[in-house]
Amino acid sequence: MMRDLYAPSKKMAATDAKPAPTTFREEAPPTTRQEAPPSSKQEVSRPVIYGVDVPLVNPKEAERREEPGWTCPACTVVNLPHRPGCEVCSGPRPDDYKIPLWYEPTAEEKELFKKLDMDPELIRRNAEEEQQRREMERRMNYEAHRNLDFKDYIENTENFQCLICYEDVEIGEGVMLRECLHNFCKDCLKGQIMASEEAQIRCPFDDGHYQCQNVITEREMRALLTEEEFEKVEKRGLQQAEAAMVDAFHCKTPDCQGWCVYDDDVNFYDCNFCKKQNCLTCKAIHEGMNCKEYQDDLERKAANDEAAKATKEMLEKMIQQGEAMNCTQCGVIVQKKEGCDWIKCSVCKTELCWAT
Repeated sequence: MMRDLYAPSKKMAATDAKPAPTTFREEAPPTTRQEAPPSSKQEVSRPVIYGVDVPLVNPKEAERREEPGWTCPACTVVNLPHRPGCEVCSGPRPDDYKIPLWYEPTAEEKELFKKLDMDPELIRRNAEEEQQRREMERRMNYEAHRNLDFKDYIENTENFQCLICYEDVEIGEGVMLRECLHNFCKDCLKGQIMASEEAQIRCPFDDGHYQCQNVITEREMRALLTEEEFEKVEKRGLQQAEAAMVDAFHCKTPDCQGWCVYDDDVNFYDCNFCKKQNCLTCKAIHEGMNCKEYQDDLERKAANDEAAKATKEMLEKMIQQGEAMNCTQCGVIVQKKEGCDWIKCSVCKTELCWAT
């Protein structure tokens, strides 16, 4: 039986064993580890992937960061940092976007570097070319829009079915209205203009769910109608507008087209068509005479002149119905057009109160 020579026997351990002397060793005080200040001369080697310098990344720090990428200004899609153009609309990457230093390219981006021959300069150049292409496209659209403004009416650029006659209309054979972009064939639109009784002719679009309220412009009507037809439509429109006006006055010259909308403090209207001056107080033309002289002249002519008699009877009827009154100073017939009850005699300038 073998016995461990290095282990003391139980007897010796009980009798002969003496305690080993205790030795004390002075320990140095704990020191605080100080990091060496960063030196601008020291350079940390970083891996290069397909020609792109990729910084070292702390995995734990990368997990705390948000997902990188740039947002397309046009369609708001978030794209990978190294992608030069938007994946959806091909819009250029914003010039102020900077790729994070800690970002590591994805497999898709690495494949993109391969396709671009691993040339970062080519990536930048492609982005600039795309931006130039889009800028040129915007300019061309602007010039095309400006050129349309010189045309009296816009021809249709696509085939469509007219909602009035239900006929198929080829490119260039119809009209697209400026205000609402609705399309009609020329014959139907011309017929709608000639048949309308309104002062402002509206777009005839009505599909049962929506009725367009935009108007057909004057330049479009001039281009579609002959000169005679346009004058007829214009005259009809002026008549409709005059009839709808409360303060409208038509020139008293026979067959004159002139009319105006007057204010309460205006007593005369100079017609631009016949160049005659109309008295708004007497509702007549009496150039060279004031209102009193004209009304006295009516009294003298009423016995023999049917026209003067009819005018005199009209003035008397207006007084009876409360639509006119005699001036308390000179006796001339005056009437209140609109507005407040204060009026002034056009002859003697006496101020009168209509209510009293």
